[in-house]
Amino acid sequence: MKPAASARILPVGPARKVACLVVVLTLLAIAAVTVSGLTLLIRILLVAVALAYGWRVAHCLLWPTLRGISLTAEGVRIIQHSGGDQPTVRVAACFVCPWFVSFGSGLSGFGLFREQLADDDFRRLSVFLRHGGWH
Repeated sequence: MKPAASARILPVGPARKVACLVVVLTLLAIAAVTVSGLTLLIRILLVAVALAYGWRVAHCLLWPTLRGISLTAEGVRIIQHSGGDQPTVRVAACFVCPWFVSFGSGLSGFGLFREQLADDDFRRLSVFLRHGGWH
């Protein structure tokens, strides 16, 4: 039996600190490629790859594609901004640490940083994942 609070949607916000870290690491990667002894063409290609990848990751962290998550008896339901729901992700395969949680596997897997949820919501999600869902 699931608790009544499980129907509540836990809103997901941006991960600004992590996005800043990604930008700094991208700039460091670009600097390392620039001063390397590689040929000019290879350096240009690597800088382009670093910029594209860094921009994509930072964009996903600052503007997440989901509106929130809901904890259900079946697992974690992901709610998109578009109004659609993804299939419920089972919590059998999960990783929980003090600053990050991930659940699911493969293409249905998902991860959230601590700053993307309110403190109580992150704690609730962590406990839910550690205990394998509602029993």
